[in-house]
Amino acid sequence: MVQENIQNVSQDFLNNTESLYPEPVAREVEDIRPPSQDFLNNTEDYYSRSTALEEEQKAEEESLNNRNTEHYKALNQDAVELLKTEPQTYDSIKNNTEIQEAAVRMAEEYLGRENIRPEDALEEVLEHFNKFDVNELTAAYDFGYVSGLVSDIERAKEEGLDRKLQQKTQALNDYRLLFTAKNALPYFWQEGGRSAFTAIGDVVEGIVKSPSTWIGMLLPVVGKVAGQSAAQASKFGVAKLLQQVGQRQILTAMAVEGTAGALQDVAAQKTQIEADLKKDYSLLQTGAVTAVSGLAPAALVPLTAKGSLIAYMERNTGDIVAANNKAVQEQLEAGKEAATKVTTSKANKKIVDNLKTKLRPLDEEAVKRGLNIKDEIAERAGLDETFQVSIRPEKYEATLAALVDITKVATKNMSAKKKKKLEGARISEVVHEAIKEMSTKADDVAGVEDALSKQFDPILEKYNLTRNDFADLFLADASEAARILAQRGKLKKMMGYITDAANYNYFGFSKETQDAFRKVGGAGDDSAKNVRDFTEGGVARELDAARLAFMTSQPATTLRNVAGGLIRLPIDGATRVIDTTLQRITGVERLTPNSDAWAVFNGFLNAKEAKAVQQIFEQNFQNEYQRVFRPLIDTLDASKSKNKLVTLSKISRGVNVLNTVSDNWFKKVVFVGSLKRQLNDLATKVKPKTKVDAEKYFDTFIKNKTFDDGKTKITDLKTYYSKLGVDENAPDAWKSIFREQDFNLENIMTQGNFHKVFGQSKEGRDAIQKAAEDALYFTYQKAPDSELAKTFIKAVHAVPFLGTSFAPFPRFMVNAMRFTYEYSPTFLLLNKNARSEFAALMGSKSAKELNEGYSNLAKGLLGTSFVLAATKFRMSEYAGDKWYLGKNEDGSTYDMRPFFPLAPYLYFGDLVARKLKGDPITAETNAALVRDTLQTVTGMQMFKTGFGLYSLETALADLERGDTDRLAMTLANFAANFIETYTIPATVPQDFYNSYFADADARILKDMEGPNAISVFLNKSFKRLPGNDVLYSQFEKVFDADSWAGKTFGIYEKPQPLTTAFRATDPITRPASVTRQFLGLMIRQRATEVEEEFTRLRISPNRLNKKSKDAKLNRLQNLLSEAYAAGPLYKFITSDEYNNIKGSELDLGDGTKRYYSKSTKQKLMIEYLIDEQYKPMKQTYMEDMQNDKEGADIVGRYNFERGGTKDFFKDLALREYHKEFGVPKNDEYDYMLLNRMAKDLAKGALTLD
Repeated sequence: MVQENIQNVSQDFLNNTESLYPEPVAREVEDIRPPSQDFLNNTEDYYSRSTALEEEQKAEEESLNNRNTEHYKALNQDAVELLKTEPQTYDSIKNNTEIQEAAVRMAEEYLGRENIRPEDALEEVLEHFNKFDVNELTAAYDFGYVSGLVSDIERAKEEGLDRKLQQKTQALNDYRLLFTAKNALPYFWQEGGRSAFTAIGDVVEGIVKSPSTWIGMLLPVVGKVAGQSAAQASKFGVAKLLQQVGQRQILTAMAVEGTAGALQDVAAQKTQIEADLKKDYSLLQTGAVTAVSGLAPAALVPLTAKGSLIAYMERNTGDIVAANNKAVQEQLEAGKEAATKVTTSKANKKIVDNLKTKLRPLDEEAVKRGLNIKDEIAERAGLDETFQVSIRPEKYEATLAALVDITKVATKNMSAKKKKKLEGARISEVVHEAIKEMSTKADDVAGVEDALSKQFDPILEKYNLTRNDFADLFLADASEAARILAQRGKLKKMMGYITDAANYNYFGFSKETQDAFRKVGGAGDDSAKNVRDFTEGGVARELDAARLAFMTSQPATTLRNVAGGLIRLPIDGATRVIDTTLQRITGVERLTPNSDAWAVFNGFLNAKEAKAVQQIFEQNFQNEYQRVFRPLIDTLDASKSKNKLVTLSKISRGVNVLNTVSDNWFKKVVFVGSLKRQLNDLATKVKPKTKVDAEKYFDTFIKNKTFDDGKTKITDLKTYYSKLGVDENAPDAWKSIFREQDFNLENIMTQGNFHKVFGQSKEGRDAIQKAAEDALYFTYQKAPDSELAKTFIKAVHAVPFLGTSFAPFPRFMVNAMRFTYEYSPTFLLLNKNARSEFAALMGSKSAKELNEGYSNLAKGLLGTSFVLAATKFRMSEYAGDKWYLGKNEDGSTYDMRPFFPLAPYLYFGDLVARKLKGDPITAETNAALVRDTLQTVTGMQMFKTGFGLYSLETALADLERGDTDRLAMTLANFAANFIETYTIPATVPQDFYNSYFADADARILKDMEGPNAISVFLNKSFKRLPGNDVLYSQFEKVFDADSWAGKTFGIYEKPQPLTTAFRATDPITRPASVTRQFLGLMIRQRATEVEEEFTRLRISPNRLNKKSKDAKLNRLQNLLSEAYAAGPLYKFITSDEYNNIKGSELDLGDGTKRYYSKSTKQKLMIEYLIDEQYKPMKQTYMEDMQNDKEGADIVGRYNFERGGTKDFFKDLALREYHKEFGVPKNDEYDYMLLNRMAKDLAKGALTLD
């Protein structure tokens, strides 16, 4: 009954427009007035934007409406059969009037073309069907479109919507006719066919745009499925081209391309079946296509080009790892030989025996499996970094010998009693005593540093160890000791040793490590409890960590992350180009022993070199390596414990394998690029200018390194001159000491000097840490420096599930905020370093002396240019109606927010574009302003994933009021969100199922709200499961009115089709949701012109309807608003009166003048129409519906929830209602009575006992 009443609502609007307008209010303000009475009196019939016909077509339309649909279907069947049986040519089809008209309709209604000529429309359609044959996405779209038409036809028949039935039947017939016409054409090489250039061009474009082509390239693979049936494949003569390709690539290609071919064929066959062009599905055909597809390598050309480029980039890259290992092994053997003499000496036996009880090598097999000693103390102290260190077996003997010598240093001036006591001490305590011994002879920290260097460096050099080896040893022993001593209550003393060590840069501990040591060292007596609490961990934390891992498990997430990384590559390069260019302009002599500006991009292409650096980095700097290349850092923040749920942990890592691989790939190439830049900067900085500088340079950077031959150890300057072939007595001999090639990263590795260059000097250690920080920052995983940011991350993860429900990935958020700030015009104004660099560029001598580069200035300038570029995009035809949307050729749109860092620039670019165009700038609501700002600066769509702060506030308000029903709904939402996040991996099969196999209903978007808590909980919990309609149908049976479950929890109501204020008659569909997994994009249906105008003018859809939690009420309101928007409102915004209005200045009469822009006036006019025309008629219509039982229930709730009575009197009415009738199940109130009670209470007509 409600549906039938809605059919006539548009005419009701139109018939009553005259009486709605009194004398125009705008008589006093003439330029700001509502639409003219002439417009309102002459509003004519309409259907929708896409089907609005010109005056000359109306007579024909009326005639079509009166004809029988089945009659048209029969006529179409005749035409289809004629095309199949009669010989056709391109000219005969092109000159067929019926085909021309069908092509225009399909091009405009489905392909999104506007005002297209018949001959162009036919070309568009034929091109589309050629792509359909080779592109799995196009086939999926067509299946969704055709099955949707069939479903709409059935629904229109059931609801008696004759006009809709006619339109949908016409669209289906057009598709059938044009599909048959295309397949009736001769091959391009046959007489009467289309031109070869055009036909082949369509197919090539379809192949290039096919996701499987690019997936095949990136894996890498070779074949392009071409997605055709066997018959179609023969049309274009596709042959096997598997030349000079490895076996693994062939197998990978066959898997990817065969799968894509199968999907394309399934969608193609199902499309034909839905269109009644094919009777039965052929599994044999799909099998044949799968086989043929795996052998059709159309992607071989781009893949070969990619391979050639990579081969060119790697042409001069030798076997770096082998050369490094050979040189290092020789050095190890030399160190081991010296160590053996010490450890086997009888004089040292007592010391050695004691040390052996404290120092054991890791099992070699364990090392191979990547198992390391783990230090977890700092985590509990508030540091979000897990330390992982190890003593490698090949360095055990050398380490032991070094400790013997260090023990001698520590006990050199000790009494016999103290020496005896130190015999049982731990290694870290021995080192502490050695440091203490040296500090007694030094005046300050710098003196201790110098003493450490003089005393320890010769020991380390003797056994071919580095300071990094020493630091790892100290850390490992202190960690183990801390665990043991924590149980005995002696942790504080042990932490004192760690804190003392952290004060000295000699050990090369990172800033995070030092902060952690100091924090733990000062933790007091509670630190032992902290260690126990942390190491014990908790199941809840692991469950939360797994939940976060599942949230990022889709290929869509990986694709978006990869796209974001690829966006960052040119940004990184451009930043460096500007920086180094400005340095050269200001007179700085830049040395580039390595690639510089595009070093990161080179690392992206030169995988061989990047992999070698990663391996050597792992061999020499386990601590730093594990910090950088650990997966799912945000989830580690959440768990901070040893795995108790081992299986769940493995699953969470498994579903994120693609993310881990892509993350580590970008980290690897950024690490390599950054390391090269650090070496370039270091070479530029330390190049000697005098003989004294040269000799200092030799002591710091050359001494004890291995020469170019990979064998000779440079122990003194004389040896070095000799190896260089330079006369040491020559006046300019010192100039040959510095060689730019010594800072070439590949040379450093092949000579086996990696651990010495980056482990011995402070500059080297700083470089390795800076490269690690850059890699983490590039992937938004860097530990923040700000205490506020650290506190935020810690607070989010303090209680499992709670904080992460509002901000799932806080580490990403703080890094995204940092990037947004640094690459912005604001950074130029607020950052002191950027201002100093600008001053230096402008000639300030003092600023120039302090300045070491122009990276901050470069970031700010680039950020400014990004805002300008985004402004240009937002003013282009490729921009969608909302700030974050891009627009496809057919008018459909896609969300660009997931592709960070695009979001902030799109947002601010839209604001600038609005200002330039004179459109309203402020968001339509405060909620929208907060939402958009948060999404912009944090890079997170946090209102899509997570419970939300608003929901928490609502729950607390409900609890305070004692409204248990509403509180139950809020808690149901929370619980459903909790369960839904664990099902996110199921979105992948759901997208494929919905796109290629499911019926039309699965592609209709659903409103997951419900009338009660059980409906909301079940609807939202399982919304990501493929085929969930079957589950929902079962729930209806389990929770029906007669069952125990229904009586206890309420009657379940399955999800209803989603509607909006602008779309309610036709269902909102997502015909090919698989684009999310293929492209990382969610494609949306094109907006109506009225919807676009609301967005442009910042008018909230709530102006028409406020969404309620009742899906039926929402649908009713949306049917009314759609009828109004598509009719009178559409007529108005396309009128000359509306579009020709001009901005003007208004004199207020008191000397004040206010300017009203064109957009402001247009917004006021639309709002006036809604308030004075639509809302009164809507209220009248809602009241008329009260004669119908279903309508009365809906309208009664509407009046009670949205009426003008204050909440206080509504609550009083609810209390009295509960006293009289009790609390009804399933929210089945008599809302008409409730509304009268609330109004009477407000008027004082109803007294309370």
